[in-house]
Amino acid sequence: VTTGSLNVSKKLVNTTPAEVGETFNFKITLDLSTADIYDDAAPWVSDEYLLGLISGSESLTWTEESGKYTATFTVDAAETVTINGIARGATYTVEEILTSSDLEKFTVTTQIGSEAAKEGASVSSAVAEKNAVLFTNSVKTTTVETSDLNISKHLINTTPAEVSKTFSFKITLDLSTADAYK
Repeated sequence: VTTGSLNVSKKLVNTTPAEVGETFNFKITLDLSTADIYDDAAPWVSDEYLLGLISGSESLTWTEESGKYTATFTVDAAETVTINGIARGATYTVEEILTSSDLEKFTVTTQIGSEAAKEGASVSSAVAEKNAVLFTNSVKTTTVETSDLNISKHLINTTPAEVSKTFSFKITLDLSTADAYK
């Protein structure tokens, strides 16, 4: 049985930095019936045998539904999870599990290897020797509403010389409390 590996990476763009230990949830689905070995498989090569070959940086627990196998795992930001021993030719789908609130805040793209990035939180392909998948979340940008700040100085009971005098002001803005950050 020839096998391949799948590397799943997570990247955040235009976001606040991820907290240490902050994880993102993913689901992988395998269709082993498309694996190259089924053309001339020995009778003892079963799905259970093929699942037993899979190992990696995450411990996966597989569940079967309609002939496909599913497992969930987590990835830290800027981390790569490696899944080794997947029978070549098997097809896979990897999906980032996002809430509706996440989808309101983030644009999600996926990229297989050096292919162009595509919008969406799911990617599908066939297992080759080495497979790299990158999930990128970018904060959705919106138009920032701005306001004007007018500053004026009124003098009362002044002499004509004081009226033409120049006054200096210092303005300090705390943008961390702006609505754009909420």
